[in-house]
Amino acid sequence: MNISIELFASLKQRAGWAQRSMQILPETTVDELLDQLDREFPELRIRKAPLYVAVNEVFAKADRKLQEDDTVAFFPPVSGGVA
Repeated sequence: MNISIELFASLKQRAGWAQRSMQILPETTVDELLDQLDREFPELRIRKAPLYVAVNEVFAKADRKLQEDDTVAFFPPVSGGVA
């Protein structure tokens, strides 16, 4: 099954890429995808970083099952604003 991965902020900098297609098994959960990313892209250190996950632009929990052609975005918490 094919999905799209999008990385933002420091994750994008660590990986050296912002978007990539990826093959996963049917019924893969977000949590299992994190394991796969950790194995295939150890430079991300994705299991060690606090992050948010969105599937098709909606925040997703670890047990969310992924579907063909989903877009999964990973981004670290950010802060900002006017002081």
